Amino acid sequence: MSAAVERPGRSVELLSADLVAAGRTVARASAWRMATSDTEGVAETQPSMGAASALPPVEGRAEATWPADWHSGYLKAMEWRAVKGAILEPGAATVWARQRVALVEGERPSALQRLFTVADSGSGVSNQLDWHRWLFINSELTVHIQREPLGEWIGLDAVTVLGPRGTGTAQSTLHDASGQVATGAQALLVRRR
Repeated sequence: MSAAVERPGRSVELLSADLVAAGRTVARASAWRMATSDTEGVAETQPSMGAASALPPVEGRAEATWPADWHSGYLKAMEWRAVKGAILEPGAATVWARQRVALVEGERPSALQRLFTVADSGSGVSNQLDWHRWLFINSELTVHIQREPLGEWIGLDAVTVLGPRGTGTAQSTLHDASGQVATGAQALLVRRR
């Protein structure tokens, strides 16, 4: 693992990190770190001001179940509650999710860790194709954050759009119990199994 400040700055700086295994880069992250200031009095929190409507609460929603032959560690490491759509059925979907286990044993996940853990699921919950016949690989994830989420549960409202040449995108809006906290986009590689 290597990390660097690629472009230093007082107000905005570019950070990067590479994860290398067997001499090959297997993951790369970059982030624009921006200085914060107090904009609470002018923050857009209402749908009429551009923010997405708050999601219905997670309380009272049944936990999602998975087919017995699915043994994904990620699916089991998360708790899922559907709001609209069905996670295993094609189409747009809205879910609440939270981590059952920490990313690092013994450490409480930060707000940003909780957010990114769910943001990476936009294409999965809003898949457009049969999971058994198609692969849709999330090759890239971009998240724009309005504020850090509060609480364990992260809401994900996602839609996937497929193009005619084996590519697609998934777009999502992420929420906490108070409303929108971020937007996400994923670039997808689509292939038959």
